[in-house]
Amino acid sequence: MDRTLHIDIMSNKYKIFDGINWVNICDCNVTIKTPTEWRTLDPWNCVTKYWDGLSWCDVICCKCPDGYIVDPVTKKCYKLDIIAATPEGGTTVPIVEGSKSPSYGSGGTRLYEDISAKIYPLNGWHDGSLCPSPPPSNNPYCAAGFQVYDNSGIGSLINIQSTAITANQVFNNPTGLLTQGRLNLAGLWATGYGIEEWLTVEFCIDITETKTYIFAIAGDNQIKANITSTTFMGGVTNLNLVNLWGSNSPTGSPVSGYAVRTFSIWHMFPITLPAGNHKFELSGYDFSAPAAFAAEIYDIPVGTASDVWPSNQTMYAFLNSSSVTVADLEPFILFSTKSLIQSPPLIIAAPGQTITWTCPDGYTLTSCYGVLSCVLEEYIPCNCDVYSNYITFPINHFMIRCQDTVLYDFIIPSLSTMTDLIIYLNLNYPEFGSYYDSGDDRVILNVSIDGKITCPCEDITLELFLTMI
Repeated sequence: MDRTLHIDIMSNKYKIFDGINWVNICDCNVTIKTPTEWRTLDPWNCVTKYWDGLSWCDVICCKCPDGYIVDPVTKKCYKLDIIAATPEGGTTVPIVEGSKSPSYGSGGTRLYEDISAKIYPLNGWHDGSLCPSPPPSNNPYCAAGFQVYDNSGIGSLINIQSTAITANQVFNNPTGLLTQGRLNLAGLWATGYGIEEWLTVEFCIDITETKTYIFAIAGDNQIKANITSTTFMGGVTNLNLVNLWGSNSPTGSPVSGYAVRTFSIWHMFPITLPAGNHKFELSGYDFSAPAAFAAEIYDIPVGTASDVWPSNQTMYAFLNSSSVTVADLEPFILFSTKSLIQSPPLIIAAPGQTITWTCPDGYTLTSCYGVLSCVLEEYIPCNCDVYSNYITFPINHFMIRCQDTVLYDFIIPSLSTMTDLIIYLNLNYPEFGSYYDSGDDRVILNVSIDGKITCPCEDITLELFLTMI
């Protein structure tokens, strides 16, 4: 879900009222009155939001060149060139759509309590002692005994906050179709993977705001999820978060009973993810055909039982609506295993194969995109070229400003030639970038990626003030 407004300064569409005039929302010297003080409006360095009619959204003042997108963390424009890694030795197999089944989603959806403070891993298994089949009338959420506990399946029960109403066809599959239920729509598998073999994919997700997200999974017959992060729980490596066992045992072994609730229910776990980059490892395990597993991450508030769609855009409201569609869900999806089903397909090592993966020069090998891939990252400043015309010499002021706000103003000695000026600027002010003679009476400043110019506005200008002879 993109809840960020990327301001196009040149179009000047978005304005605020400063008490006298309507001014550009990204003007560097605009001040706003808070309950306690006047503050400078600087969307790069303080939280600035606008109301889009449904929610408050971040404002970022940046316009990137075609092919680039803004990184709100680094405040730079970037693009990624992602290509398949080259396998050397061994046999590969393609990632494909998972099986479709009328059973997928037939048991509905569970929205569990927040798991942020639980003891990991959480294990789901068929606990017949707590909820015999059929479940007692006073516990309709038992779902034939399948329950989730923390602390490797022997700790506290993870309570269920809500389930989707039967008429909700985004998360449910009440009539046994092959086109409903998230596992049918987002499930994957790999050609050549058979029964009783763990199939693993990985993906990375950049979280820009620390808050509660919803992590959802299902698998035929088992699925487990691990996380590697520098910020989650202070930093973890391959921490096992959740396991859904097709078993009557909290450990998943021995397998008995073939619990079907791992795939007939879409399991959703609210969890607080801190800002930063997180790598998730997902693994699916099949007992017998069909085979599929899926995961998604939603950026949507959990909400309360009183929420009503569409006036309240929360997961509670979503689950209790009969009118929502898949298109309504898509803006809230941060990641889905559906994105790993591509053409041409992603490839992985076949079962039991050892493969060396290589990349071209300049590319980095990464597993952040489902399978081992080669990535070339290119960053440029939000505003990469700034310049100003000049007429004559000598010049005695060197000034950089953002619209009407002066950022830097320096006195420079009298210089009589363009060559002298270029040499002087590159020698004395290299922290801003590099200068050169355009050949048509202009000084061009190429702003350094790591330079000191951090104005949030797009209209940065380099001015050379003239001294009349």
